[in-house]
Amino acid sequence: MKIIGTIFFSFFALNLFAQTGYNVGDKVKNFTASNVTSQNKISLAEYSEDKGIVIVFTSQDCPYSKLYEERIIRLASEFEINKVKFILINPNNPAACPSDGVNEMTNRAKEMAYNFPYLPDKNFEISNAFGATKTPEVFVLKNINKSFVLFYKGAIDDNPQVPKDVHYHYLRDALLALVQDNTLKVSEKRAIGCIVKR
Repeated sequence: MKIIGTIFFSFFALNLFAQTGYNVGDKVKNFTASNVTSQNKISLAEYSEDKGIVIVFTSQDCPYSKLYEERIIRLASEFEINKVKFILINPNNPAACPSDGVNEMTNRAKEMAYNFPYLPDKNFEISNAFGATKTPEVFVLKNINKSFVLFYKGAIDDNPQVPKDVHYHYLRDALLALVQDNTLKVSEKRAIGCIVKR
């Protein structure tokens, strides 16, 4: 009987964990955070005239984030003309990961000439709301009547190490579907990366 109870509790806990964060089709709540690239606060609500937003949870510490950094910058530049904006968010706790402090974020943004906001996630409020568990992990939001709805979440593509060997461009395909108002075939794909350090 004790074993059955333990199995039931474990199953319940796993289901509870699996249900945290936004699911595809959910309306995303507004959030506000400081932008290290401008020292100003930004909020999701101020992007209400844009067609879509890409939220990228990333970090300086994670080697996977570093591998994807240039691809993210290129995609942001490519889709800017389509009124799709990128927002990078660092969900790591600087106490557990000193290389992800605000000063380090600011230096990295300058070094790579980020053309998008880069936000620290104080108290994990944003990453918890989205259910982000990895870096990098992306969430594509579609603007529907000035409200943002989750359109795609998960991996950027299927090959972090070798860009020329990528077979499935999950994020790019999601953005093409979004700007063309098409149905997305793959709306969720498990992110490849480092566990968020809380």
